[in-house]
Amino acid sequence: MLRKITRAYAMVAGLMRFLAGFISGLLALFGYWGYENYIQEKRPCGGHCGAQTECVNELCQNSDAPSKKRKKRRRSRRRRKKAVATSTVDQTLEPALKTPTGKDLKSISKGPSLKGIDRMDMNEADLPELNQDLVEKRYRAKDSQILSCIAKARSGWAIEKVLVKVGFRIEPTGQIKKVRVQAPTLMQNNGLHTCIKKVVTSLRFARSSRSLVISYPYRLE
Repeated sequence: MLRKITRAYAMVAGLMRFLAGFISGLLALFGYWGYENYIQEKRPCGGHCGAQTECVNELCQNSDAPSKKRKKRRRSRRRRKKAVATSTVDQTLEPALKTPTGKDLKSISKGPSLKGIDRMDMNEADLPELNQDLVEKRYRAKDSQILSCIAKARSGWAIEKVLVKVGFRIEPTGQIKKVRVQAPTLMQNNGLHTCIKKVVTSLRFARSSRSLVISYPYRLE
């Protein structure tokens, strides 16, 4: 009787060990399966892309086919190459500045002498003289045009320093008929006096008792 009980107990114990091992195996199998699914989901396109393929926008494509990123990189490279080529062409087409000689830089004057005799009408002898502050204010309003004439006259030349003197005579009538410009020879040859004269003679002032001679220097570097 005792032997039967011992055998039954041994059988139950063996069955329990078998069930425990079986359950442990199932748990390990399910754990491995779950881990593989987790890793698979973390991979691009769920890890479904095979050899010679790559995941692009959650789709498997041949690795030989250019992706959008590659296309963007190629476009940006083409733009950079085009920009470099354009700048190179611009630098090539831009003419080199000419180097002036001592003769070119020699300062000369163009225009009539500003001296003269006022011919006054006795009926206008009581007229006031011109206000120099007003004259300067109106003249300075033309500075941008004068500077434009200077820049145009020295365009294409490697001149570091420029001294230009602009002188003019305001007649008692308020008109300016005489304009004298002192500047380097090359700038005079480029039409500096003609350009400045056109700007200055456009000024008009009130009648006065006598003429007024004004001179303004321009020092540019």
